[in-house]
Amino acid sequence: MEINIDGRGESRSVFLKDIKKRLMCFLNFPENKELLLILIEIIKNIYDHSEGQQGILIINEDPEGINFIVKDFGQGSLFDNSIKPKKKFRNKVNFGIGLKSIKEISKHINLDLEFEDTKDGFIFKGKKYKRL
Repeated sequence: MEINIDGRGESRSVFLKDIKKRLMCFLNFPENKELLLILIEIIKNIYDHSEGQQGILIINEDPEGINFIVKDFGQGSLFDNSIKPKKKFRNKVNFGIGLKSIKEISKHINLDLEFEDTKDGFIFKGKKYKRL
């Protein structure tokens, strides 16, 4: 399944509600609720911090588990300090689970997660293995 991520011109809540609805149709919910939360957090970060609010999610299932790639089409890199919170998020509490928590949760749900930071945006690759 491929989901184009495009939050331009949509409110954050409408954008995330639509993405969540489409993901819940694909994922066996509530069995994969942690994976759903992680994917929503990654996509929320695209909306909140990507200059273009655009990206793509490719997700599929094979006999071993669920594979996904999330790519944002933003700009900048965390490593060159060019990523700045949008003005509306500066000096405010962000209630997302954050990248550190994503990595921590992934350890507990049998999820291999890779993160690549490029000048053309971010790429998350993951595989959630089925429990035996």
